[in-house]
Amino acid sequence: DAKRLQGTNAERLALTTGEPTFEDNFSSDDWTGCKNDACDSGAPTTVTISGGNLSAVSVNVASDDRMVKALGTTLSDSTWVLQFETTITSTGTHSTLVGLVTTGGNMNNPSILVDYNGSQIILREYSSSGLTELTGISVSTGTQYFVTATRTSLTGLTLDVRTGSHTGTLVGSESGSINGVTSLTHVQSGAYGRGSGTATYDIDNVKIYDGITSVVQGSTILSDKSTNSVTITYPQVSPVL
Repeated sequence: DAKRLQGTNAERLALTTGEPTFEDNFSSDDWTGCKNDACDSGAPTTVTISGGNLSAVSVNVASDDRMVKALGTTLSDSTWVLQFETTITSTGTHSTLVGLVTTGGNMNNPSILVDYNGSQIILREYSSSGLTELTGISVSTGTQYFVTATRTSLTGLTLDVRTGSHTGTLVGSESGSINGVTSLTHVQSGAYGRGSGTATYDIDNVKIYDGITSVVQGSTILSDKSTNSVTITYPQVSPVL
């Protein structure tokens, strides 16, 4: 059937229902806490989940203190959308707000990271070719930001930072190229594993949509604006009285 949707189960779910492939509002803690790369030396005390947030409190950015969770799927190597909310209080030279990695290990593994470097939210990639990063978007401490990172192709990334909501006031937007890490399977937050100083921030409402490049918020339409463009509209159903 030529009209049949192709792709993985996760991609078809995101495309046909608008539902995230992965989401977490931190109402409960089912992440794994790590203090070293092997995740075998106990849970950290500086990165925790409580009160509906993932919180880093004075985490040493050069350590391996972090929280990690398996996505339950391997993300597309060319199209996905990552969204989350963050309020940053302070940080050292670098901290990873939300990172997507190939395994549950530290940030040195092949990864695409949304970091904060002391003044900017910035997209960074670690691959066998080394570190690649975008320019970054300047933000302030104490403000809640709505962050959207989009993979538009194997080597393409965009970053969008807003206040108010994911469709609110635009703080900054940028696009750039990476080497193209593949097979991302875990999400993490916490120490960067290098640098100096400490970081304090909150993360909430992490959502990942696999196999698409655009999410229309608060709508009945979810658009895929990649090469194989598809728009699906859902009928409004009135309740039967």
